[in-house]
Amino acid sequence: EITRSEQALKKLLDAPLTPERESGLRAACQGKGDLFESIKPWGNLIRTDSMGRYQVYLEGSRYVSDSSERRGTGTHYTPRLVAVCRFLSAKVVEAWNEAEAILRNEVEGARLVCNEAGELQIAFDPNHPDRRSVETSLGTLEVADPKRSEPLPTDEEERLAVARSMVVDRCLYGVDINPMATEMAKLSLWLITMRKDKPFHFLDHALKCGDSLVGVTLDELKAFSLDKDSKQGGSVLLPWIPEAVERVKNLREQIRRWPGNTALGVENRRMLHARAEEDEVALRVAADLLLTDAFKKATNTAERKQIAMAREARLWMLQERPDREKASQLGSILGRPTFHFDLEFADVFAEGGFDAIVGNPPFVGGKKITTSMGVPFRDYIVERVASGKAGSSDLCAYFFLRAVGITK
Repeated sequence: EITRSEQALKKLLDAPLTPERESGLRAACQGKGDLFESIKPWGNLIRTDSMGRYQVYLEGSRYVSDSSERRGTGTHYTPRLVAVCRFLSAKVVEAWNEAEAILRNEVEGARLVCNEAGELQIAFDPNHPDRRSVETSLGTLEVADPKRSEPLPTDEEERLAVARSMVVDRCLYGVDINPMATEMAKLSLWLITMRKDKPFHFLDHALKCGDSLVGVTLDELKAFSLDKDSKQGGSVLLPWIPEAVERVKNLREQIRRWPGNTALGVENRRMLHARAEEDEVALRVAADLLLTDAFKKATNTAERKQIAMAREARLWMLQERPDREKASQLGSILGRPTFHFDLEFADVFAEGGFDAIVGNPPFVGGKKITTSMGVPFRDYIVERVASGKAGSSDLCAYFFLRAVGITK
């Protein structure tokens, strides 16, 4: 599409090439003088790519173009996760530097170290008197076990590498509806935390795939009801659900305690995650089946009776915890992606939720939500995310509401 006027194009064609543009075009022609001479009359019209290189392509070379696919897969936004990691790690290093300056003035012979869990502790020379803790203006710092801790690097770049590793290990969680975006996020974080003496972080428990707007709480799941005033006792009807929830909570707490920067820690995290998944697969199916009511609206007595009968059938199907095969069969009933934050990130919500949310939600005009995603989805987010307040808000507004609901 031509966006410039005929007069503007003529002016560019008549103008001589600047030295910088001529040099760039010659570089793009890779020393082929005849090629440069052939494109020179059009030199002021040749665009640059995202890397600032002139778009001159030799015969047989590969041409890479921008497209909406990168945005559609979510990989367009992966750099934001990397930027968050870099920002937080820089703040961590600043805090370390300030803490060390304070320690030098308050505690003779002390230095900061990190234990296996990534916690900051204090260390002394071997000939220093034994002490279990030290009172400082920073608070009470435990004295580290030399066998289970390592000193903070003195080199600034190495410090940043340790800080990035710690941030990825302990601070970052993510959800995307596209599986490719989730895998790209893992790869991006592995690349910026890569250290020759350390394994890649295990991230399957922290970066997951699903629809952030569609899900239930653990209280709703354990009661097996979306009605807050319901008298229905899910814990009595489906006793395996609260038992499985407690196992998942316990296992995720164990995952969190193991360090993610050692081979043993990574392997244990992998093993504990696999054990948690055995219960989470079943719980996800139960939660998804519970949500089927939220996507149906009864307009008459017959439809209400039909919904009630379907609910009873689901209860019957879930009398026993479904194994993976049965879960796979039942998982297709709802027919849409979900994400149950309280369940998937049980360790985070045991502490009240997230401290902050960073994201780039999709923008879909309020009137277009029904057209592109269907009436049931529109009714669902109005009722479940916006507490029944209908309007013509953009889809991104519902993501902001969800973010508020999952932060402390």
